[in-house]
Amino acid sequence: MFLRQTLESEIVAARDSAEAMEQRRQQLSAFVTTLRSSVSPSSIPSSDVSTSAFLSANRGNINWPVRGTVIRRFGLDQDPVYGTETVSDGISIAVAGNSARVSTIGPGVILYASEFLNMGRMVVLDHLDGYYSVYAHLGSLEVDRGETVNTGSFLGLTGPMPGGRSGCYLEIRRAGEPVN
Repeated sequence: MFLRQTLESEIVAARDSAEAMEQRRQQLSAFVTTLRSSVSPSSIPSSDVSTSAFLSANRGNINWPVRGTVIRRFGLDQDPVYGTETVSDGISIAVAGNSARVSTIGPGVILYASEFLNMGRMVVLDHLDGYYSVYAHLGSLEVDRGETVNTGSFLGLTGPMPGGRSGCYLEIRRAGEPVN
C-alpha cells in the first residue's frame, strides 16, 4: 500500500512539473513574440520573413552556439517512467566542464539580455530578417540590449541548466513560431 501511494504521489508530482514546464514555455513564447525591434526600427515585422534570410540561406551550415551534447531535443518528449509529456521549442546543449563560450548563430541586434523566469540569463537576438534566436541558461552575459553582433560573436558563458549540468538552451523562431 505504501509503495502504491508513493508511486501515485510521484506521478502527480511529475504531472505538476510537466504542467509548470508547459506554463513557462508558453510564457517564454509570449515574451519573445511581444518583443519588438525598437532598437532597429527598420527591422522586418515578426510576421514576415525575408527571402534572403540568413538562417534560411545557410540552413545546414550554421555553427552551433557552443560545442556540446544535445540532451533535450526540439518537440514533444515523453518521460519513460511517468508517461508525462512536455514540449520543447528549442534544444538544450550540455557541455563538458563548468562553462564554455556561447556565440551567436547569425548576425543581428540584441533585443533582450537579462534574467528571465527560470531560464536564467537569456539573450534574444533579432536577425532582422524575420528570424529570432534565443539563448538561455547562460552563466554570464557579455552583450547588452541594442548591440549589433556578427555571426560567432561572444554572448557569454554557459550556466547551470535544469538537472545541474552546465550548458545552454537554443531556440530559433521564424515569423514568431519556433522551428526545428
